[in-house]
Amino acid sequence: MNAYRMIVDLGGTTVRLALAASDGSLSALERHASPRQDLLPLLRSYRERQGETLSGLTIGAAGRIRRLPGRASVTLTNLALTLSREELSAALGLPVLLLNDLAAVAAALPLLPSSDLEAFGPDRQPGQGTRVVVGLGTGFGVAVLTADGAILETEAGHADLPAATVEERACLTRLSPLKAVSIETLFSGPGLLRHHALHTGEHLDDPGLLHERVRSDPRSAKAMRQYSRWLGRVCGNLVLSFGAWGGLYLAGGVSRRLGPLLDGNCFREGFEDKPHFGPELAAVPVWRIRAEEPALLGLARLAA
Repeated sequence: MNAYRMIVDLGGTTVRLALAASDGSLSALERHASPRQDLLPLLRSYRERQGETLSGLTIGAAGRIRRLPGRASVTLTNLALTLSREELSAALGLPVLLLNDLAAVAAALPLLPSSDLEAFGPDRQPGQGTRVVVGLGTGFGVAVLTADGAILETEAGHADLPAATVEERACLTRLSPLKAVSIETLFSGPGLLRHHALHTGEHLDDPGLLHERVRSDPRSAKAMRQYSRWLGRVCGNLVLSFGAWGGLYLAGGVSRRLGPLLDGNCFREGFEDKPHFGPELAAVPVWRIRAEEPALLGLARLAA
């Protein structure tokens, strides 16, 4: 009987499970709402349903992995759920690997075909230089794939939100009642709706409603252009901070659902708006990942 590794992409909203074979291929994909208190019952029931011999468990989780000698744990940033590598291993009788979910997407970058990438700006084949991946979903995640293949986990989404234009500074002023304003405050699923409300006064409960609003309301259309430009500025900062001249990748459910609402021209305006590095940033390719499950691909690669 073949031995598979169970792989889990655990986000703040959705958890995805699959089996990874030794060649990195995936099977038995399932999606569920992320559990609020305990992941173990879902892992056990999935294992029972599959009936396969497992060689281990790899989890990509939306939070900072805390590694100490002999132990590792993660508390999800946008979910009151804590995982302990040692407790999961003891309960399941399997070796367990914990890593950040965006690190898993970074691991998938070498596997993505051009058909899974949508270019914003220079359309060229991915290079071999350092690359950064940005996850726009329940939160804002960032991971780096270095030129030599190392993966850097970060919590850059919780850095302060930069503001360079009059419009951006006005938004920050209106957000001043909040205790702090991080990148994730606006650049996430909840943040997208918060930004829309700041500009239109309309409080939506689903990002999917923005498509109709942008078609029918000039205020919504203007807000999305400003949002795209500001996101570009944030991403340009990340390229400069990590030396990611090999490219930037946009991932995450919100990024995919926005589709054409994320204005590529406005994004590039903000991305390249750097007094000393505008020309260099103009040459940096940006792609939106269209693949549905890039984190699972990366987890399977790491599990192989």
